[in-house]
Order: sequence, then C-alpha cells, then structure tokens
Amino acid sequence: MLYPVGDGTACSDPAAPPFDDYLVGGICDAKRCHAGDGCPNNKVHVDRDAVEAALRLNIYYRSNWARLCASNPEAFAAYHLPSILFNGALIAVLEGGLYSSTVREIRRALKAEAYA
Repeated sequence: MLYPVGDGTACSDPAAPPFDDYLVGGICDAKRCHAGDGCPNNKVHVDRDAVEAALRLNIYYRSNWARLCASNPEAFAAYHLPSILFNGALIAVLEGGLYSSTVREIRRALKAEAYA
C-alpha cells in the first residue's frame, strides 16, 4: 500500500524511512522525498487523487514560495525547492501525456472552487 505524500507521489513505508532520524513520532517527516538523491521509499503513483494533490501543491507553492524562502532560506533550499522543481516537472509530464484531460478537468474544478 502506498501512502500519498501530497505532491503526486507516494511513500511505500512512512514508518520505515532509510534513516531513523527521519522519524517524528514514528512516522517519516517527509522532508527528503525529493531532496538530494531523493528517498527510495518515494514512488510516483499517478491516479486522479495524485493529480489533484500535485495541482493543489503547485497552487500552494505559487502563492507561498517567497514567504517560505524568506522565513527559512536553508529549509527552502533543502526541502521546498526540490519539491517545487519535481512538482513542476511532474505536472508538465502529466499535461503532455495520458493525464492531460484529467489535469484540465481538475484545474477547472480548482478554479471554480477558488471562486466559490
């Protein structure tokens, strides 16, 4: 069973990350999914929910990247920036592939939700 990370990927075992210091309360802190060489537990799992999560994260980062960077530049560079880059690349692949209609449909729904 894969556990959604919230960026369009999933974790194969959040209770057993590659290093014990990733654990916070018995669960991985999910800060290194895309940082450095990435995490071997992190898997790309594409379904409708994953596409929506990736698009929602993209909206969040577009609105909050400057605040995140200003509040903690080191954490931004180590954790957020790799996630932003991965998220953008994932969405570009989804838009250009079999999930293009799903991306368009979810974007329309999210836009409607924002104006509701």
